[in-house]
Amino acid sequence: MESIFNDKAFGSAGSRVVIEEFLEGEEASFIAVVSKNKMVSLATSQDHKAVSEGDVGLNTGGMGAYSPAPIVTDAINQKILDEVMKPTMQGLINEGSPDLGFLYAGIMIKDGEIKGLEFNCRFGDPETQPIMMRLKSSLVELCLDAIEDKLETHQIEWSSKSACGVVIASGGYPEQYKSNQEISLDEINGGDIKLFHAGTKMLNDSIVTSGGRVFCATALGNIALKTLSNTKPGTNRAYPAQDSQKQENELTKEEKNLSIQMMRVNLAGEVAAQALYRGQAMVCKDEEIKKHLIDAGEEETDHLIWCKKRLDELNGNASIFNPLWYAGSFAIGAIFGNMGEKVSLGFVEETEKQVVKHIDRHLDKISPKDRDTINILKTMREDEDTHAKQAEENGSEELKKPTKKIMEYTAKIMTSSSTYI
Repeated sequence: MESIFNDKAFGSAGSRVVIEEFLEGEEASFIAVVSKNKMVSLATSQDHKAVSEGDVGLNTGGMGAYSPAPIVTDAINQKILDEVMKPTMQGLINEGSPDLGFLYAGIMIKDGEIKGLEFNCRFGDPETQPIMMRLKSSLVELCLDAIEDKLETHQIEWSSKSACGVVIASGGYPEQYKSNQEISLDEINGGDIKLFHAGTKMLNDSIVTSGGRVFCATALGNIALKTLSNTKPGTNRAYPAQDSQKQENELTKEEKNLSIQMMRVNLAGEVAAQALYRGQAMVCKDEEIKKHLIDAGEEETDHLIWCKKRLDELNGNASIFNPLWYAGSFAIGAIFGNMGEKVSLGFVEETEKQVVKHIDRHLDKISPKDRDTINILKTMREDEDTHAKQAEENGSEELKKPTKKIMEYTAKIMTSSSTYI
């Protein structure tokens, strides 16, 4: 409030504020093409607003989006049409202003119920980019049929693939940022990958930035698992530990030994995680799916590096059982890999959820003085939690209770043995 009223963050537009009900749930974007009393709905989508990784930082106009939106089930889709979109379309007709064009509704969804947040008479950004990646029929013909009042005969066609777009923004966005920064781009090959320009312009035969949100890098994929493996951070991410030598001198012998035990167990867990994904990939018959399962395993590379490095700093050793955990986990992964994509995603989700619980227990035990180990574990926890949520959002099938119990029991055996040996 101080920023709005005293600092005039929004200028004259911030001279008044409206206090509204706080709504819980997930927000989804619902876009349709309207022509008087006719409507063709587009593919569902969701975007995320926070500027920084891990869904933190200032809100923006949107830092990325994906389509379809798993939260918009067939039942929710029909509910939005019946309770929001069609009544709005009819209300505009009743007021003598029949709509022609795009009608966008932001919808909050929780426990099967919906509430409307906002309307726009345009496409959404960055939702448009992944939606357009999935559109197989002609956008021009769709618009022409709307203009000529022929929407009732229009046949819209969508790719069954998933699409995801990530915004590349100028440093400092959404606050102060520099413009006219020259951009160097590599050639992009492949029809399933597109780089949408937003805040760019040509200056002296060079592409330079001209806004906060500069690009939206968008890709189309056959499987939801791609969202779990779109980066290979093993050589790119900073080591979370900062001042190891100083902190080691502060730790008692007992505290140091406990940290060694915790990191030994976490290293064994990361070895097992890579093996699980590789086992799933081994039996996969689809080459593209196989590749992305392998990539999903590679995402654990950072954690392996960090755990091993921290063990070395603490003068600890890795568990002698790691080859055994790798072999056993590889076999388990191969079994689940034969059960289809939804089960594979379910296995990913449950594995990551159990890892998060396991890290939480370690964080409760480790001495607060061992800030480096804590920073490593917190960063790992964020990654694993993100992977679990992505798997769930992309259609994972919940594993049966006996399977979960077997996984928990296996994890306990690995934890108990790796703690000391």
